[in-house]
Amino acid sequence: MGMTSTQREKCASIISKASATGRLIAGTTALTSIPLAATLSLMALEFQMVRNLGKVFDIDMSEANVKGVMGAIGAAIIGNGIYEVGMGIVGSIPLIGALVGGLTAPFVITNLGWRAANHFAKNTN
Repeated sequence: MGMTSTQREKCASIISKASATGRLIAGTTALTSIPLAATLSLMALEFQMVRNLGKVFDIDMSEANVKGVMGAIGAAIIGNGIYEVGMGIVGSIPLIGALVGGLTAPFVITNLGWRAANHFAKNTN
């Protein structure tokens, strides 16, 4: 089965807020010289987003499907790896690194969020 309209609206809100927060995190941490600051912050944000999405489908994340959670974590790691490589290339250029980070992170977060939401919808309804 699919998502109900209420579930879709709740998921959209959670994902949108996480994406906007990720944009701020990526943009501001690109201006610092702290290695992996963005990656650690974005992974924490993505983990919390996935937890919140699970709640939309009444899934107790402490008992969540291991495959779904591991898939979400894997996607976050891959996405952040791509982000870090990109930031390593352009991050040393003043303001360009912040711009690229602010544009890349929301796409990774949104993709992860909808993949997790669709996984939960498919496996709970």
